[in-house]
Amino acid sequence: MKKSMALGALILTLAGTAYGRPWNRGFRYRTSAPGVYIRCYESSDGYRDYRVGFTGEQNRRNEKLSKDLENLRITLAEKELEIRKEFNKDAPDWNKIEKIRVEMATERIKFRTKIQREFYEELKKKEAEQKVNENKEVKA
Repeated sequence: MKKSMALGALILTLAGTAYGRPWNRGFRYRTSAPGVYIRCYESSDGYRDYRVGFTGEQNRRNEKLSKDLENLRITLAEKELEIRKEFNKDAPDWNKIEKIRVEMATERIKFRTKIQREFYEELKKKEAEQKVNENKEVKA
């Protein structure tokens, strides 16, 4: 009796896990280019990413920024390699390491400023379009 109950519980457990959904169902990461991952959700007709609601101009901006981001990653990886080479020496030059770290920080800050500038310009453009639309509604 105990063996049959244990066997039945085992079969139910295995059947439940075999037909159940995985824990992370719903969100997946797909690649649009090597090293570029886009978070998307799974629907009944396949994967949809969060960029569905973007305009063509926003998609072009995002693609441009992702290329710039990839260039930044490559630059930072090269500088990190320089630091590792310096550490591999018997007597590392700490001034050179500090200089490389400052250059890395500068590159990151330039990229962040570029992103902020583009989003700010886009926001101002939308505000100007909104004012024009409001003026048209008032005149009509």
